[in-house]
Amino acid sequence: MNQDQQQMQALEIKNVFKYYGELCAVNDLSLSVPKGTCYGLLGPNGSGKTTTLRMIMNIIMPDRGEIKFSENGNAVGYLPEERGLYPKMKIYELLHFFAELRGMDSKVAQTKIEYWLDRMELLDRINKRVDELSKGMQQKLQLVVTIIHEPDFIILDEPFIGLDPIAIEQLRVIIKELQGEGKTILLSTHWMDQAERLCDYICLIDKGEKVMEGELKLIKRGFRKNGFILELEGESDFLKEIDYVDKIEYDENQVKVELKEDGDPKEFLKIAFEQGNLRSFKLLEPSLEEIFIEKVRGHK
Repeated sequence: MNQDQQQMQALEIKNVFKYYGELCAVNDLSLSVPKGTCYGLLGPNGSGKTTTLRMIMNIIMPDRGEIKFSENGNAVGYLPEERGLYPKMKIYELLHFFAELRGMDSKVAQTKIEYWLDRMELLDRINKRVDELSKGMQQKLQLVVTIIHEPDFIILDEPFIGLDPIAIEQLRVIIKELQGEGKTILLSTHWMDQAERLCDYICLIDKGEKVMEGELKLIKRGFRKNGFILELEGESDFLKEIDYVDKIEYDENQVKVELKEDGDPKEFLKIAFEQGNLRSFKLLEPSLEEIFIEKVRGHK
């Protein structure tokens, strides 16, 4: 990696190990998080994701290896898996307290608090105590604590837990907005559907070991299947008569077709144009969840 590439990395982890007694929770882990990206640290429960994040935040120290973090401590926002809010404090007092801890001016903090509480639909509860909020509302409040000081690097550990579908969509929008402002997002989750919608890069870990890392679109391209998703104007019965068609699935106005290994994609598309009045097609790629299951099952 040359010097310019080095400067573009917000975080680098090199050959990191973490032991708890005889258990190796993180085993020779290396990864790089490019600045300005949404990077997914993915894996099943107990795979070592939270341990890795705690080492990044210096909550615990690695037994071996190196962690290079480009931001200073005040430029980092961390949403831990185990939420930590003071239950008896009122919402405004809590947020103002954390903002002052981060060195924010009182008037600036007030403006930011009112803005984010309004975004989170919590402004009418500004004088309520934390323990008077539902779990979902507390989760949204914890997110405000994480980003109130406008950090450049934001770590989110399982941020979707406890949120309803509307709040999940709201969080996705906020993550995209923050990334659009140049922030780097490190997202740790086992929710593959959310990771697929948000992440530019991923690192899949299992049993403390890296199984796969890279740019998501390139990873998906590497697992591409011999098939297509078709949008037809005509009938689709002709598909059943093509001997090298392996699977056919119907989904509203689209048809997902998998070809056998010896199937000719160009010949298939020619037939689809001629017999099905093909309007559009795209190559068939597996979902991130399918890739995740395949890689974890194959990891010994």
